[in-house]
Amino acid sequence: MKILVTGCNSSIGQSIISFFSKNKTNYIYGFYSSNKPKIFKKNIRYIKYKISKNSKILNINIDIIIHCASVVPSDKKSREYTIDINYKYSKRLFENLIKEKPVKIIFLSSMSVYKKNKSIISEKESLQITDSYAESKILFEKNLNELSIKNNSIKILILRLPGYVGKNSKNNFLSNVKFKITNSIQVVFNNHDSYFNNIIHEDTLCLIIRKFILSEKRKFLILNPSSKNPMKLINIIKLMYKTKKIKSNYIIAKQKNDSFIIDSSLARNLGYPIKTTKEEILRFMN
Repeated sequence: MKILVTGCNSSIGQSIISFFSKNKTNYIYGFYSSNKPKIFKKNIRYIKYKISKNSKILNINIDIIIHCASVVPSDKKSREYTIDINYKYSKRLFENLIKEKPVKIIFLSSMSVYKKNKSIISEKESLQITDSYAESKILFEKNLNELSIKNNSIKILILRLPGYVGKNSKNNFLSNVKFKITNSIQVVFNNHDSYFNNIIHEDTLCLIIRKFILSEKRKFLILNPSSKNPMKLINIIKLMYKTKKIKSNYIIAKQKNDSFIIDSSLARNLGYPIKTTKEEILRFMN
């Protein structure tokens, strides 16, 4: 299979390239905008490509697109820039790449697209534009839905990712907690009695993508790939300290925020490899 991974210099992109390049029959194209990845194999070709107004037209033959490239909130970019990169120019890139050949598309969206006014969030919940990042993800999801309707040769998987954790993950709650624990910085958190399953490990993500590529019959699918068996947040924090054999050093803030559990039952019922929250935490910390 010829697989294109956009945003391959990101933590997610690097883990996906590492996973799929292990199969020597796969040939990987990796798009990066800066900082060329350091995974070098004969079946990987890196292409410096920045999604923008002036992006060059590419002529490469691919079977699968895994779209990881994205402006994220921590980049602190304007609404116009975020919409341009995550939607407008990404849409143009896809139009250039897909053409008439059957292609499978995996788009990494986000839980940020949901209207979080319920305690349990499933794929059926309403979407809500809370910021330009969520808006850009919603717009691109709609674009893929329209593309699926127009082109019968395309299969599409949209993964509304929870908190992604892995070797080089950052800029989310659990990754920040791990950093503080390993660097002897006090952890402050709230909602200690709330149940939590807003997590997916990089290994689980790769297995889910592989299953879609190899065996999914549906033409268009949206999944919440979060962990099953939610745990109380206080027990997660204690487990993270325990795995590192470090004495707990945390403060529970009095302020409470609205919390929710992610319903991943659709993914589980379809046979996707959803792990327990505890399993994901242990893999992340070890």
